[in-house]
Amino acid sequence: MNWSQEKTVKFIEAYRKLAVLWDIRLTANKNNHAKLDALLGLAEKFNCDVPMVKKKIKNLRTVFRREHKNLIQRKCGSSSMKRSKWFAYDLLIFLLDVDNPRLGYSYKVEPQVDQPRLVV
Repeated sequence: MNWSQEKTVKFIEAYRKLAVLWDIRLTANKNNHAKLDALLGLAEKFNCDVPMVKKKIKNLRTVFRREHKNLIQRKCGSSSMKRSKWFAYDLLIFLLDVDNPRLGYSYKVEPQVDQPRLVV
């Protein structure tokens, strides 16, 4: 199913209003029934099924992350401010607040220093 830009914009606006689907800071985000209800509402509003809605959300978020990453890299390389050419970038900017990794959490493993062992 092809989505026009106009339909995609309306979808993003409806998605943004359903914070339970994207705001991981909400306790309702952990409630699968609340998320399913929100997905069903979107599916009904846009005349499609829940898997299609999930796929659309995943695709939009993936393209947004990729576009944002490219935009950041381009800004670092030049002094002039660049803007995204993708029509949905500004509409999805609300995702930045929840997509950023938490501060203070690292996937790196700290190197272990050899401690002298006591022999008994």
